[in-house]
Amino acid sequence: WESVPGPQSIFRALYDNSTIDFVSVKHGTKTNDLQWGKRVRPGLIVWDDHPREVAVAHWLPIFLEGIREYEEPYRFLATMGSHDLLVEAGPQ
Repeated sequence: WESVPGPQSIFRALYDNSTIDFVSVKHGTKTNDLQWGKRVRPGLIVWDDHPREVAVAHWLPIFLEGIREYEEPYRFLATMGSHDLLVEAGPQ
């Protein structure tokens, strides 16, 4: 069963077709982190360390579903993205 690939996640499909273009990996010297983008106008995204302008209620379930991915960068983006979105949502 190990050689049988699981079905593709919705997160991966949306990332591959550039629907999820507002998050990227920020490579550091010791660790990697995420950068979150805010579209200012067509073709221009301003990057930040926090998902301030992301609709958490809409995107959190999609990021959580992406945690089942085994390949990188999908797993890293989904895991760290879920964490950042939960922190941004706060104790609601």
